[in-house]
Amino acid sequence: MSIQKTKENEFMQLHRGGMSVLEYASKFIELSHFAPAFVADERLKMNRFEAWINLGIKERISVQQYTFYVDLYDIAVNVERVMRERSNYFNEQYRIKRRGVNERKLHPKVQDRRPPGNPYPNKNARGGQHPNTRPTLCSKMSLD
Repeated sequence: MSIQKTKENEFMQLHRGGMSVLEYASKFIELSHFAPAFVADERLKMNRFEAWINLGIKERISVQQYTFYVDLYDIAVNVERVMRERSNYFNEQYRIKRRGVNERKLHPKVQDRRPPGNPYPNKNARGGQHPNTRPTLCSKMSLD
């Protein structure tokens, strides 16, 4: 099989996978030279490019009609950048929140406010009652 045919097949099987839009577009342009029939005009080129873009990006760019491949490419790169920034922001907020929870557990001032030792040192000291409960009156005792 010739190099031309091999590259054409590679173009036909090109999937974005784990590549960024920028990497995907670079590979797309490189391989499209070997398959000119599949990118003969702007519409075919855009359809082929958009076919394997991430669904999240595709949802955001499909709300508008594009005339040129370059416009579609620019918007796809920008959408991916914004999605990555948003993801990084929320991941950072989650880490800050988690770090705050852990710091509160280990913070010395919080631990100093707790009474030292076991809060229930002698379980039987009050007849086996929990220290925060009131004693119950015996039936022989009266308040009169």
